[in-house]
Amino acid sequence: PYIYREIDIAFQLPYPNQKFKNYGLNVKIFEALATKTPVIITKSGENADFLAGSNCFLITDREPKNIADKVKYLTDNPELMKKMGENGRKFIKEQFNWELYAEKYKAIIKKYLL
Repeated sequence: PYIYREIDIAFQLPYPNQKFKNYGLNVKIFEALATKTPVIITKSGENADFLAGSNCFLITDREPKNIADKVKYLTDNPELMKKMGENGRKFIKEQFNWELYAEKYKAIIKKYLL
């Protein structure tokens, strides 16, 4: 995660030979969110359904101009970048933390094994 201190925006873009195929959630996006780095994601895999909102920008195609427009919009609006970063960090803290998962596993164990 130290690398995220050196970048302003993280991306999750499909490989050039993929047409938005499902390939699940991308760990690097969670790392970026956890370090308050705003992200731009594509509508692929589970990312769009799971992450789109106040913590990242969603693009629906791979057109370079659309990607560039989002980057320019973010860099022209540093307060938005900061807010997106804060929202991303909050999302990770609320949805992905060891205490939350421990409680979920404890409930499953109590329900099915005890």
